[in-house]
Amino acid sequence: MKHRILFLLLVAAVLVAWAGQPAEPVKSPAGACPLVKLKADSLPPLNTARAGHRLFYANGELTVAGGHTNGFVPTPTAEYLKDGRWHQLPMVYNHDVGFHVVLRSGKVLLGGGCAEPIGIGQTFLAELYDPVTHTFDSFNSMEHKRAMASALELDSGRVVISGNWYHQDAIEVYDTLARRFIDIRKTGTQRAVPVIIQTAPDDALILGSCNNRGDTIHTAYVYQLKGDSLHIPLLETWQPILTNGPAQAIGKYTYLIPVQNREGQTAIMLVEEGRFTLLPTTCPVPMEALGHQIEYVFSTIVDRKARRAYLMGFNRDFHGHPGHPIQYYILAIDYAGIAQGQAARLTLYYTQPINEVIDAMPQLTPEGHLVAVGGLLGNSNFTPSRMAWLFPVGESASATACAACAASAASMWRWRWWWTAPIAGVLAVALCLVFLRRRHSYLDIHSKTAFSNEEVHSADTSQQLMERIQKLIEHRQLYLDSNLKVTDIAKVLHLHRNDISACINTQKGCTFSRYINNYRIDYAKRLMRQQPGKKISTVWMEAGFGSEQNFFKTFRAATGLSPKEWMEQQGGK
Repeated sequence: MKHRILFLLLVAAVLVAWAGQPAEPVKSPAGACPLVKLKADSLPPLNTARAGHRLFYANGELTVAGGHTNGFVPTPTAEYLKDGRWHQLPMVYNHDVGFHVVLRSGKVLLGGGCAEPIGIGQTFLAELYDPVTHTFDSFNSMEHKRAMASALELDSGRVVISGNWYHQDAIEVYDTLARRFIDIRKTGTQRAVPVIIQTAPDDALILGSCNNRGDTIHTAYVYQLKGDSLHIPLLETWQPILTNGPAQAIGKYTYLIPVQNREGQTAIMLVEEGRFTLLPTTCPVPMEALGHQIEYVFSTIVDRKARRAYLMGFNRDFHGHPGHPIQYYILAIDYAGIAQGQAARLTLYYTQPINEVIDAMPQLTPEGHLVAVGGLLGNSNFTPSRMAWLFPVGESASATACAACAASAASMWRWRWWWTAPIAGVLAVALCLVFLRRRHSYLDIHSKTAFSNEEVHSADTSQQLMERIQKLIEHRQLYLDSNLKVTDIAKVLHLHRNDISACINTQKGCTFSRYINNYRIDYAKRLMRQQPGKKISTVWMEAGFGSEQNFFKTFRAATGLSPKEWMEQQGGK
């Protein structure tokens, strides 16, 4: 108790001294967007690693559906997060790079996707997901086979579907009452994952800048569901970026669409009932930060309650294999005052480096955060991820605003009143306690799994600790990180590095390095079996080795053969 009192007195003294100092504003270049650090938190991992899947909320449950798993093999499974863990369900089809629409009825329409493994072909397939019964129902087929399409439900109840990949495109609609698809017409301009925006109760515009082979197209013409094509002068200069998710409205028939010009500058396009203008912002959309060039992806994610939209990006110099993690950036667009002619306020958040490439559009949680699930390890479709990430932008935004208010207050009141300092101290402590309590509320509810509390107690036996180490490494595939160290495992388990090393030595009879390399060798073998044409230079990088020399040395020590000799031996069996 005595030590606690002394500690609190020390904290109070520091706060008093701080309150009397002039506030120092965050320094940034003139006209630059404010930059705020954000810590992404890991959530329970999926049962099945997947990419090319769909991510959505249905009946209040975060859900992933379809996609492909290890080896670029489609997986006809879905999972929903409940009680701190993912529950897996069988689907009728896989819908690898297909589309989804959460209907007003509460059910989810899923359709299209690749017909074969490694992303080949397109399908006519469609099904409905009922989140109440957690069941999938195949009821009809689309008029056109398609992959990488987009879809949007209109006020009329009809769903507009357009877009394709390596195949002829066409517009069709799904009648939710008749439960059937209706062909509208073919399109002259072929688009993949186009942007679809509603302009009337039963009309929509279809636009986009990527054709059905991934090449950039520049056109100022957009398709209407009803009527002829329209020419939009603004699109002569600005084109929508390639997105991977449905457009989300900020109001009735009003959208914020990320666009880019030929020089590579990104901006936000405001679309109001078919009128196209650039959104005025307090600063230009930042294209670089922390020494990285930023590439923005996905559609804007809208929090209509907070009157905020988010645009996600990452560093362009990502090297595309484990050991070169990604720096993610989230651009917050506060649009509350645009109806009164005010510029939208921009704030750029950045995360710690993350190993996964997010390829499904993040979703907004009920608490106002962003969540991303699954994706790619090392930017390879053959090695999807099981990880889930929470980006607490809602809380961070509030905390940043409070910090700014506190700084302003300190600047105004410094040395004016003798009682300012102690009151500021008390208020700061109270605010910190409230913030920390709110900070963990989401994770406390959604992360009650073996990974939500990986602290090892002193009562654990060496065998129990080994089980925890093994589970952590295997579930998160940590061995694919070429920079993995024993201290990384120790930090997660709240132990000293010597405890981890001693446990592995006792239980496995080898060093930590050899233990991890055994996982990497097994992974490399799987890659070579499943993809015999893959280059060895790619195999060792994807398996988590830091150099080709180390890979060959470790492989020969484990098998007595070189990788080439081992492959020849496998072919003879």
